[in-house]
Amino acid sequence: QMRLETAIDPGFIGLAVSEPRQLTSRALLDLIAHQKSNQLETGTYEFAYWSRIARTLAIVVVVVLAVPFALGPLRSSGAGARMVIGILIGVAFFLLQRTLESGAIVFDLDPRLLAWVPTALLVALTSGLLLRAR
Repeated sequence: QMRLETAIDPGFIGLAVSEPRQLTSRALLDLIAHQKSNQLETGTYEFAYWSRIARTLAIVVVVVLAVPFALGPLRSSGAGARMVIGILIGVAFFLLQRTLESGAIVFDLDPRLLAWVPTALLVALTSGLLLRAR
């Protein structure tokens, strides 16, 4: 046995083996800073951090997206059709998010940019539907 003195606590080492999606935002920032200071790869953690922020904003956008469903041209369609369209938009958002996450990691693309793409497309869709509802 040999005793090793270090400034790193066991909790921080546990972060390195945790799934990035399960970490808190603060823990992700700490881990990103640690990885950068040691010149290690941070793409997975940066994507998880920026994706979390983008998904939080997407919640607000989805709430606004409900307006065209209630007041716009979709109002004349049945409730089932509106529900199917809403589910398809949600599933497309989810699948695009997961696909870009894999692409950002595998192809070493900018995680900050790719994390915002699904939310930006959702904003564009919402804006288009709101303008059409006028």
